[in-house]
Amino acid sequence: MAASKKVLTIAGSDSLAGGGLQADLATFAEAGLAGFSAITSIVSIQPSNVAVFPVPDEVFDQQLNSLFQVEDFAAIKVGMLTSVKQLDRVVAFLQDYAGPIVVDPVLALKEGHLAENKALVQEYLDRLLPLATVTTPNLNEGLALAERASALAKTSSDLAKLAQEISERAQTAVFLKGGQGFVDEKALDVLAVSGQISYLAQPALGEDAFVNGAGCTLAAAITAKLALGENLQQAVEQSQFFVHQSIQQGYRLNTSRTDGNVFQIGAKWSK
Repeated sequence: MAASKKVLTIAGSDSLAGGGLQADLATFAEAGLAGFSAITSIVSIQPSNVAVFPVPDEVFDQQLNSLFQVEDFAAIKVGMLTSVKQLDRVVAFLQDYAGPIVVDPVLALKEGHLAENKALVQEYLDRLLPLATVTTPNLNEGLALAERASALAKTSSDLAKLAQEISERAQTAVFLKGGQGFVDEKALDVLAVSGQISYLAQPALGEDAFVNGAGCTLAAAITAKLALGENLQQAVEQSQFFVHQSIQQGYRLNTSRTDGNVFQIGAKWSK
């Protein structure tokens, strides 16, 4: 039996399993890949607030150092980073890595905004994103990376311009998650690669859809598909469909809540 390809996520831990490394590892497993992880933070999501507890620097360093024992990661995903120090360590870890890198710049959570950190945003733009094969910001994160967080993107053309602006600034491909509201009855995302724009849409699923972890799952799915040898266009198309399926497979945390988590197991990768 052939050995599974190995993939790594550097991400936060979500005890409610909607996003973070829990979503990443589930996605990797569903793709038939062996998943490894380095934890950057512990996230506690309560009904009234979100608390992010960074992993101590020494602990984070030890995790990254331990991963040098693993040969041949087929792809690496970078999720939530809580400080410039963590980003510095990740950049050093990735410096000599030649495989696909997917960076999901977790600058805001649906349940509540992370503290604004302009220095961290600049480090993403100047040091981490140029190492990436693709970055996968949502709309709010895209506006932050473009340094115009007070602006709005109202049309599909606005979305494309924003993706292109980030791509030029960060010197990497950008898969910008626009979501609903740009095209009637569709959820729209935009891929910007070397000046070329692709619009990718899936049917809208409504405001009561189970979307907790959708962003993490999307980035992990792109990581998985790149690890398996797909080109970037194929990877994002298949991953967008996989996330759409994972939302439809989703589940509630309890009967008193209307929201819920995506569920990757059993989701289809293509039509």
